[in-house]
Amino acid sequence: MVRSVHIDAGVEAYAQGCTRLGFILQVGFILGRPQPGGKDLLLALIPTPDCEAGPAARLDGKTHITLDADWVVEHALQLSRILIGGIHVLGMFVVAPAAVFEASSTIVTGVLRDVQSELRGSHASLVLHADATSGALTARDASGPGALKPCDHRVSALAEQMVTLQTRYALDCPLPGPMPPPYKPARRAVLADVAARLEGAVLATSEGRLLPPGAASLAEAGAAAGLTPAGPWTLALHGPGGVRAGAPGVASLRGVLDARACVGRREGVAAARDALAADVRAGVAARLAPEARGREGGEATLGTLRRVFLALPEGPLAVAEVLRFGEGEGVALARLQEVLGGAVVAEALALDAPLEVTRYVPGQALRESRNEYAMRNLIIASVLLMIIFVLYMTYFHGR
Repeated sequence: MVRSVHIDAGVEAYAQGCTRLGFILQVGFILGRPQPGGKDLLLALIPTPDCEAGPAARLDGKTHITLDADWVVEHALQLSRILIGGIHVLGMFVVAPAAVFEASSTIVTGVLRDVQSELRGSHASLVLHADATSGALTARDASGPGALKPCDHRVSALAEQMVTLQTRYALDCPLPGPMPPPYKPARRAVLADVAARLEGAVLATSEGRLLPPGAASLAEAGAAAGLTPAGPWTLALHGPGGVRAGAPGVASLRGVLDARACVGRREGVAAARDALAADVRAGVAARLAPEARGREGGEATLGTLRRVFLALPEGPLAVAEVLRFGEGEGVALARLQEVLGGAVVAEALALDAPLEVTRYVPGQALRESRNEYAMRNLIIASVLLMIIFVLYMTYFHGR
């Protein structure tokens, strides 16, 4: 069966722009929304920028393409880390003369296989070729072994059919374990707690009205709930979550996460909910790297990294970058421009507050631990002395 893909008109315009500007060779990645059992939605092309070692791609004797495979794979990883929920790296694109692309298809496929192996759960299985002479697009399927297979494709204004979902996820998660909490076990505990809470999540309006869970599409659900097609929609959570902390000296992670996802209006409510829930999990995982910030009274407060959302200048897509302490939005913008190949990013959509980890003062916990240690040693020493005394008395009385 021939695979079908749906290409946004902006992608076609980008390819034609490369032709008008006289680009002979360019490589990069396709961003879009995978559709299980349907047409994948190709929404944007992001060129791979040059690195310190040179260009990502060059012509070898004007007949073959040579790729800096390590850098191209690294660029794919960088892209995957900044994408919001629902959007994935769907494959590679190549702008080149038709004869050059055909002669180099195995090289491109080999690098794409490396990308697939590095991106867990990868959807990167497409190769989109734009003829450097005519600007014509050809989509190829790289999901199976062997040579690339032709795909059917259709071009239309997909951006108008996309919806951005968002939610403010209130997080209050206990961290089990000793004091201070070890980083890796605490991180696993938080992620497990968030996953448990999201199991019962449903889509709802910002006023708390639940969307019909059986609706075949967001458009249908919005109409049934009396909404405009654009939402806004959020996640409504059921149940208190999973992790519980019973031991003294534990910490608690608190804060409000801003999460976003981009999905099609014709998608089912369940798929849209899963995309938004995935961004909640990704937001927690990306930002959970505590750094000491200060101390208040009998508690020490730790902060975590923040996430800022920025819109791409054309189309429905947004990206998210993590801000470290002391960094402003301009720093995030500069990093994003490097990853996006110099593409201009619009103004910030949102900058959320840092999560906070509150625990007892480490020195106090340490003093408590030392007291417990000394008491335990005292008890052990007393027992040993008693045993020695009993043995001594038994020996001399026996004589």
